[in-house]
Amino acid sequence: MSEQRPTDTAGDEDFSPAPARPFDLGYSHRERKDGSLEVLREGRQVALLRGNRAQQLRQVLNTGSFEQGQQAMDRVAGGSLPG
Repeated sequence: MSEQRPTDTAGDEDFSPAPARPFDLGYSHRERKDGSLEVLREGRQVALLRGNRAQQLRQVLNTGSFEQGQQAMDRVAGGSLPG
């Protein structure tokens, strides 16, 4: 039989990424100086909105829940969720 030895756990911090939100589709947004709104998925631009469409999305993002924002960005980006 082999002898079990205690393992040294000092310095074994957990550096795993924080768990994703339950409805996180990977979308984020960025507003440009000219008022247009970039929609990004995992850091890459998937849509650029101007005018009324940008304003409508901005309103959802500012007043809705996180999940509503993710769904709205998915719709404008032509994502997989039913519209």
